[in-house]
Amino acid sequence: MAGNVENTLIEKIKTGPFSIQLDETTTVAEEAILIVYVQYIEEVRREVPDALARQFIRHMEQLQEEMHSRFSDVNEHVAKDAWVMDPFLAKEEDVEYLQAEDELMDIEPLQERIGLYDEHGYKRFWLVKGPGVAPRLAHHATTRFILPFATTYLSETAFSALVTIKTKARNRLDVHSDFRLAVTKVTPDIPKLAQEIQSQSSH
Repeated sequence: MAGNVENTLIEKIKTGPFSIQLDETTTVAEEAILIVYVQYIEEVRREVPDALARQFIRHMEQLQEEMHSRFSDVNEHVAKDAWVMDPFLAKEEDVEYLQAEDELMDIEPLQERIGLYDEHGYKRFWLVKGPGVAPRLAHHATTRFILPFATTYLSETAFSALVTIKTKARNRLDVHSDFRLAVTKVTPDIPKLAQEIQSQSSH
């Protein structure tokens, strides 16, 4: 019977028009307390004041202007570097600004390279085959098109590590040292560190 009551209560909470938050704390007498915050969600239909509507419109216009100023030349860059997406269809004049026309001619449409390009796409092609065939073009392709997305991955990895430390493995308020250990790729040389530590002399 108790299980049915619990399931019914959980279903009511899930479908209820409110949000609920539970926080656990401890009193001075070391008694555990659950603090419940409940916020009811109500549908309110009201007229938006003209001043607020004007402010919202002005904000959206400023946002549109800023986005336009930041990304106005994106089509120009994509057209300029279209050879990255398909180097087999590119022409010599497409890479004149890099002074790498000779490298583009070295990318002959061999079956092996076309197969790698078709199977894995342009990123894998430039990372695997590019440096050996066309180093200048490969460097430009990787630094301008491939690496910027890798930095997003690194940011997400670091954020995930921080969330884990703050929620599951936190033993102090300052997480600086734990965070550095979690995101670094450097592995410590334990034997060397142990040799450099002076042993305690007996008293």
